[in-house]
Amino acid sequence: MLQRIVSFALPTCFALMSAPWLSDVSSVQAQTNVNYDFEDGLLRGDPTKMQVPPKIVSENGNEFMRITGSAADKEAVPKKHPNRNRSTVRFTSPYSSMPIISEANRRQTYSAAMRFHDNTGTDGVVFELFQGAPGGEKGYGNRNGTGPVVIFWRSDGHVFFRANYANETKWDAVDLGSIPAGSWHTYTVKAVWSHDPSEGRIEVYLDGKLRKTIAGRDSMLGPQSNSLPMLKLGLYGDHAVGVIDVDNVQALPSISPTPRVALRAPTNVRVTSGQ
Repeated sequence: MLQRIVSFALPTCFALMSAPWLSDVSSVQAQTNVNYDFEDGLLRGDPTKMQVPPKIVSENGNEFMRITGSAADKEAVPKKHPNRNRSTVRFTSPYSSMPIISEANRRQTYSAAMRFHDNTGTDGVVFELFQGAPGGEKGYGNRNGTGPVVIFWRSDGHVFFRANYANETKWDAVDLGSIPAGSWHTYTVKAVWSHDPSEGRIEVYLDGKLRKTIAGRDSMLGPQSNSLPMLKLGLYGDHAVGVIDVDNVQALPSISPTPRVALRAPTNVRVTSGQ
């Protein structure tokens, strides 16, 4: 159910200079670091086409982003999935532009505060780390080494976490429990990205409390996935409609978690291209 986001391209230099969604148009390098609290009132990220565009909302002196999912939000969703909706915002560069994982960047932390507006109506993926593979995607829904490597999704009031691997044929999951509508909670992933089972590690936190540790396996989606994942927030899935608020969005290098052994170059991956 969990698939790809196709970002829209702005056609002119004028559009690039004036687009409120672009965080740093002067940089020619991939945007991998994100740290937005929206207190400047600016929209951030790259949204899919939505019936109701994301907006900045002020409440009790706090600024945050509101994402509204509608049944008509179908960007890049094939017609064979008539009930599937996509209302998401990508906060980093697209996965095709993310850098190859290296000794220097494999430790990363991803975090966002989120608030739901309905106890049952905001089903679908709400927090996704999407990892790419050389050569790009081989068709919507194919298990070809591209897809969501780490996800949070919500169904019937419960929030779940799942880390896919082995080309989405295996996963580690945990039920984080019932998350009532109207309350803010912070969801955090700390990762050491590696194909080496002795190095790879993923830690899942809810409101700062460690809820699951994944170790002893390849921490990436599949053998073709060699780049850092991109970060998307919003609503995506079958009948994924409703309202979600997001704040304090982060994707940053970190010094933790600590792998079980000293980091070294993976022995089972040969990278021939930066894409």
